Amino acid sequence: MFAARNYFQCPGYTNPTLGWQAVNSAITSTAQAKFGTASLYLSGSVNIGSNYIQLSSPASAGAGGTCMDFGSGNFTISFWLYFNSSAALARSYEILCNNTTGGIGIRLGPSYNQANSSGMNIFRRNTADYDNCSFSWSTGQWYWCVIQRSGTSTISFWINGAPQTRAGTTLGSTAVTARGTGQLYVGYAGGASTAVRDTYIDEVAYYKSALYTDGTTLALPQAPSVIGPTTTQLLHMDGANNGTTFTNDTGY
Repeated sequence: MFAARNYFQCPGYTNPTLGWQAVNSAITSTAQAKFGTASLYLSGSVNIGSNYIQLSSPASAGAGGTCMDFGSGNFTISFWLYFNSSAALARSYEILCNNTTGGIGIRLGPSYNQANSSGMNIFRRNTADYDNCSFSWSTGQWYWCVIQRSGTSTISFWINGAPQTRAGTTLGSTAVTARGTGQLYVGYAGGASTAVRDTYIDEVAYYKSALYTDGTTLALPQAPSVIGPTTTQLLHMDGANNGTTFTNDTGY
């Protein structure tokens, strides 16, 4: 069904109905959208198992499985964020994660995980491997966030096109699980149960390649992301207000 599309396709993928699912009160909202009609909106207190969307795990059901993992190779992850209130900045929480050992995690906010400062952190679940950058977030504006590994060892961060100083150095070429046999989440809770997200997320994309030159300033995108030969996930988050359907352009 998808053979003619120009994107990374896992061998044996057979069931496009096994896709992203809304959990609890995760919705598409037309109140904010960087591109298109809507974005993913996360509200309320951050409790483990709170509001998020998930890509279910069963590789045996033809849903992609481990071939979506980055391993020790290059990857690029990009997404747009909009913090709607100061409460959203009060605690750290995870934007993207695989909640299994060795799974990828991206955490934002103050005092996040292995670094005691505000910014962005990428790490491997239940290990000491991480890299991070410091950044002071504000409310009421969109941020374009990019995390990349190139040359199998260099981790780079960009926020709104500006390269950020890398603080951690331990992730390197360690094998990273993006999907594996576990579930992949967007908006999964991290941090204390008193945290409030009140945050919009748009244009989430995973690539099994390094798209940018390390250390250079990137031009801000002026249009939605598009599928390329190494795209494994692309979520535009478009839909009706209060919608619960999240379509991945690659079909997974």
